[in-house]
Amino acid sequence: MPTRLWMIEDLEPFPDDPQPGDVCTPSTHWTLPDPHLPDSLFTTIPARIEEVDTARGVERVAYLGSGFTTMVPDHVPGRGDTTLTGALMWDRYLWMDYATTPHGTVRVDERISLARRMVPARRFVSGWTELQHTGPVSLHRGRLPVEHGVVGYVLAVTLWGPDPPVQQPS
Repeated sequence: MPTRLWMIEDLEPFPDDPQPGDVCTPSTHWTLPDPHLPDSLFTTIPARIEEVDTARGVERVAYLGSGFTTMVPDHVPGRGDTTLTGALMWDRYLWMDYATTPHGTVRVDERISLARRMVPARRFVSGWTELQHTGPVSLHRGRLPVEHGVVGYVLAVTLWGPDPPVQQPS
């Protein structure tokens, strides 16, 4: 049975826009629950964390099943057979921080906006308007309410291991 997780997209500029149905091989690291994000984004899954010696030092890799691996930052607890609580973070520039390349493929099942309320901010220059995000981050499917702005995206993904799934004829 494939594993389904949330994957938070980084906001670094990159020429892709993953959509439902897309299959990709993201470079990821594990992120712990964040009090500024909805609790529903975080899950607990079994994992095996191994240490890898590299020219940059020791790095930790988590095996999540289906041949999928993700990098584990030092502040995330665990070693050997364990459980991880959190979410995947898609970091398109992960190679800048790690010598090890994580492996595996995901199918994007859903792409959802992370949004916050926007309010006018006080400006001291006449005629200029500035908006400021306020309040908690919430998940929004479809059209955003007028007073909200997108602050990020999350993807519901299914882990498919090292090779993309074979599409069955319909």
